[in-house]
Amino acid sequence: SMIVGNLRLCWLIEVGFPIKMSSLVGQTEYVGGVLSHDGSMNSEVRTRLDSARRAWYSFGRFWSSAASEKFKITCYRSLIQTILLSGLESAVLTDDQISQLEKRQMQYLRKIMCGRACYKTMKQAIDGRIFVQFHALTNVAVRSALKIATLQSELRARRLRWLQQLVCFYSAGSITLHLLEGKFLWEKWEQVTATG
Repeated sequence: SMIVGNLRLCWLIEVGFPIKMSSLVGQTEYVGGVLSHDGSMNSEVRTRLDSARRAWYSFGRFWSSAASEKFKITCYRSLIQTILLSGLESAVLTDDQISQLEKRQMQYLRKIMCGRACYKTMKQAIDGRIFVQFHALTNVAVRSALKIATLQSELRARRLRWLQQLVCFYSAGSITLHLLEGKFLWEKWEQVTATG
């Protein structure tokens, strides 16, 4: 992640962003995104989870209302999922960060199902008493019932669309492509090989 942070710093210097080395801070917010000095996305993911929670609760009882499930999913995708994923196409996320995002999505999807995300069974004991047991549906079953993909799959599709746009408009995205390739425009020398 230190390499990613250094690449971002080099890109900012190349595009002419004025940076004083004494003014570097641990993290800052720039155009809505949280930038960290070490290139990690932990602060960004936490900010997105908090923003999604605030957006979810701002709709109050809508999620448990009599509105159709299809309409609720449309609202979820356009409001909540957008907050969780917008702009992360170019970010390098760890498995733990993706897991945090997926966990939050599953909490919301289960609430949208209004109790249908579990089922109950009744069993009779030897002495005649009846026990009711509740069983949660698997995450796969919940996503399948609501026809929604995992956030990781959605992020992968968005990344592919982002890369397609970079290729189609090469001149506008040349700096980004050079970042991905590992060589900048100003580098005249060859990259160091394993033999030196």
